[in-house]
Amino acid sequence: MSVMEVYMDVSMEEPLSLEDFLARLQAGEFGVFTRQEVLRFLGDVEMHMLENIELKADESPVWADEAARAAEDTRQLIARLRAQIKPGPGIVEE
Repeated sequence: MSVMEVYMDVSMEEPLSLEDFLARLQAGEFGVFTRQEVLRFLGDVEMHMLENIELKADESPVWADEAARAAEDTRQLIARLRAQIKPGPGIVEE
């Protein structure tokens, strides 16, 4: 299973923030993944979040005013999470 598949399965069962998921992943709750797999997952999450922001901005002029700020907040969140990904019980170097 990929990190994204695990995230989707877990988030279907319970409300789960990205931060909480990554903490549980790092603790080894969902098995062992490489750091590169986790970073790739975060890149995919960022891409999907930015696509959703753009879609909402296209749908509504009200949301369009907030899109740039929301996109920057998303980039900062993902950058912070990337920096926190360190080897541990659930994350190994390649």
